[in-house]
Formats: sequence, C-alpha cells, structure tokens
Amino acid sequence: MSSRRFKNKSSKQRTRKNNRKTKKNPKKALKKKQKSKIMCDELDRLFDKSTVKKLVASGSKKKEKQRIENLNMSLKKLSEQRVEQQKDDSNLNNVLESMTKTILNKSENK
Repeated sequence: MSSRRFKNKSSKQRTRKNNRKTKKNPKKALKKKQKSKIMCDELDRLFDKSTVKKLVASGSKKKEKQRIENLNMSLKKLSEQRVEQQKDDSNLNNVLESMTKTILNKSENK
C-alpha cells in the first residue's frame, strides 16, 4: 500500500515540476518545439526515401564490386598456386622415376 502511494506521489511531483517549467517560460517551450520541428523537417527533406534508397543501392553496388574483385584475386592466386604445385609434382615424379630406375639398374647389376 505504501509503495503504491509513493509511486503516485512521485509521478504527481514530476508532472507538477514539468508544469511549473512551462508556466515560467511558455515562449521558451514553444521555441524549443518549433526548433525541433524545423530540424525534423530539414532532416526529412535531406533524407527523403528516394535519396536514402539511392545511397543504399550505390553502397551495396560498391560492396558487390569489391567482393567480386576480391574473389577474382583469390582465384588468380589459387590458379598460380596450382600451376606451381603441378610443376613441383612433375619434378618430384621425375626424381622418383629416376631413382627407381637407378635402384633397378643397381639391383640388376648385382
């Protein structure tokens, strides 16, 4: 019971305080409201839906291009690595073949 009364009392005090502020300087309160309204109108004018959509679309296009470029670069690097790997593999195969030949030759000679 007491806590409920306290809550009501504090809310009443808050409303009284707010009322006092506006009663002291009603012109100031109006000016603040007008300023905020003007700012909102300007922001709406600057960032209307079409311009925001255009900005978002251009940003996403740039990101897509960047992704494609990155993928192309990684593909090039992978292909270069594959070519190098194939060269290494062929060299290893040649070395293995030569070693087996020499071993076979030695075993035949014995």
